[in-house]
Amino acid sequence: MSEGIEKVGSKSWLSEAVILFLAPALAYFLAFKYEQGYCGTFGVPYYFIKPDLTEILIFTSVAMGYSITLFYVFDAWFDNGKINSNAQIKPWLHLIVKYLPLFCLFGFIVIIYAEFWHKWIWFFCLFGIIIGLDTLVALTLDSNSKSFTERLVRANAMDHPSSIFFKIRSRIGRAGALLISFVFLGSILATFIGNSEALHQTSFLVPSSNTNAIVIRSFGDKLICVEIDPKSKIPTKTFFILSTGVDNNLRLNLQKIGPLNFN
Repeated sequence: MSEGIEKVGSKSWLSEAVILFLAPALAYFLAFKYEQGYCGTFGVPYYFIKPDLTEILIFTSVAMGYSITLFYVFDAWFDNGKINSNAQIKPWLHLIVKYLPLFCLFGFIVIIYAEFWHKWIWFFCLFGIIIGLDTLVALTLDSNSKSFTERLVRANAMDHPSSIFFKIRSRIGRAGALLISFVFLGSILATFIGNSEALHQTSFLVPSSNTNAIVIRSFGDKLICVEIDPKSKIPTKTFFILSTGVDNNLRLNLQKIGPLNFN
């Protein structure tokens, strides 16, 4: 359906070299979104977040592998609706390949959130909506010589001329759509991982000067602390900062306090 806008190969400028060039910026962005997901769970303002060099280096290596891997995943996924001419490959196998990236993403979200089902149930609903839209598109396709399964394989709601995704891709090209997909999906996953860590964390450093507070993050020599209700284990909106470079008598005790109550 979108062959006219795919004349220029998706790898014409979005190559491995370009991805490697953009990896440091993407790594900082992912590190920031991860910290934002973690700190945002406690209500820490975003302007307090300053990822350190070690964290950025870690995310650089992650971003490189993540980008190169997803490059080929999305590049293949954008070919939805193009059935291989090999007759031995059954249509239902094509359906598995078509929806496998969504299944994997859904499985990843379920794994990181586990018992916090209210955090991943929305994606299950979104997945159902995508399949529903593809089903509607399949019903509109010519049914003279194809089974419904074959039409469902060819159906791609995102590739329909009336979809927002199609209109955006027609303007920025396939490579631009790939790049936006990297950034968008990476941002979501990094935020989810940070949020999940905050929800599951059980051990925290407790400053001896305030036993009703915990250290949630360390940026440079600054420790960001938040006070919690000792009975309900609900974090308050009271924050304070300790400096390890100024207070030489600073004492921190590692205690098992969590998981905290964020309801």
